Amino acid sequence: MSPQLSQKSKYWSKRAWLTGLTALVLCSAGAIPVLAYTTYAPGQTVTLGDFVYDDDALATTTDCTITIMAPNGATEVAATLMTADANGWHHFDYSTTSQGTFPSQMACGSTPRGDLVNEDRTFVIATSSAPTTADITTAVAANINAHTDTTVGNASSSLFALLPGSIWSFGSRTLTSFGTLAADVWNVATSTMTTSGSIGKQLALNVDAMISGITGGGGGATAAQIWAYATRTLSGGALDSGGTLALQSDVTTASSSLGAVINGNTNSAVLNASTSIGSLIGNASTSLSAQILNIPALVWASATRTLTSGTTIAADIWAATTRTLTSAGLNSGSLALQSDVTGETTNINAHTDIASSSLGTAVTNSQTAINSNTNSAVLNSSTSIGSLIGNASTSLSAQILNIPALVWANGTRSLTTFGTLAADVWINGTRTLTGAGLSSGSLATLSDVQNASSSVVALVNANTNS
Repeated sequence: MSPQLSQKSKYWSKRAWLTGLTALVLCSAGAIPVLAYTTYAPGQTVTLGDFVYDDDALATTTDCTITIMAPNGATEVAATLMTADANGWHHFDYSTTSQGTFPSQMACGSTPRGDLVNEDRTFVIATSSAPTTADITTAVAANINAHTDTTVGNASSSLFALLPGSIWSFGSRTLTSFGTLAADVWNVATSTMTTSGSIGKQLALNVDAMISGITGGGGGATAAQIWAYATRTLSGGALDSGGTLALQSDVTTASSSLGAVINGNTNSAVLNASTSIGSLIGNASTSLSAQILNIPALVWASATRTLTSGTTIAADIWAATTRTLTSAGLNSGSLALQSDVTGETTNINAHTDIASSSLGTAVTNSQTAINSNTNSAVLNSSTSIGSLIGNASTSLSAQILNIPALVWANGTRSLTTFGTLAADVWINGTRTLTGAGLSSGSLATLSDVQNASSSVVALVNANTNS
């Protein structure tokens, strides 16, 4: 009877008997039995089987089944009937591309009959280029190291961030266990704190002064420091003495009301004075015009007339003994010649004679109405406006008389460039000639125009009066 058969079994296999015999020999020799499974390539046909004999050592075709389990424990073949040959060979063919160890069992007979035989038919599916132990060790080590490095790195960063807080939040933390460390820290002499930029030196030099500067109540700040602070705001407008400060809205409301009152009074005053102001301004304008017309003479009669540019070219040009124009042409239009003024006088006289009759009638008709309105307007406003105009005339006269000195005392008096000298000369603020002579004929002088104007006025007056 083989070692794998029960006492009542009448079947036995050649492999089972040899396996049991080998095990008995090894055990009796004190060795540990080691069984190696057959390895097949992926996709290769695996034939599982054995010769089965009865107790009389005769081949039998009694049914046998095969059960195959996958490496993950799933059932691949469940108690499937094996093929039985006449010589007692029972076999089953199986093929798979999956790799690993496939636990398999061959069973013959049955338990009720008492002739059950179970045999191990486990096999291995693996490629011929399967990694060696060294390859597996290297790959596993590299994978473990990579994951370990990442995990350790992340843990270190997290630990670095959490460790200080965890240390200081620890329930029991003391410096007394380090001997006199705490006392040593607080007993360090300030004279030893000499390292530039260190917190020790900063404390030794500055903390006493800063603490000493903190006095009771005001914190050491002076009134000047408080008012010099960049941002100073009040939380309310109430005053200790009673009342409140005016807010912007209060000022805006008062300004609007005041503006309305002022505008009403101003409009009324302006309306009342407008009738007489026109005539008074006309009188003042006559006086001012006379003074303004005298400005050119006053400017050139000033004691000092110089340019500040360091060159006297422009002054030399205008100070030349003889300065005459070759013609009366201007950029736009032309100057009046003496002959033009003389001819115009004759023309004016002729037209004045024609118009004198109608002008006389019109003047006579309107004289009464004009005199009446003028007398009334002047009478109503002469008292107040006269004094105002007088004061203004005095002030204006003083300022006008000061114009020449101010002109020549101006900080910058220069010619713009020597490249445009001719243009600079002709755009100079004041340009006068020493004579009215031209290459042909002469310019009309002020005296010529005044004489002609006097003649015209005399003729007009005479014709008008008549």
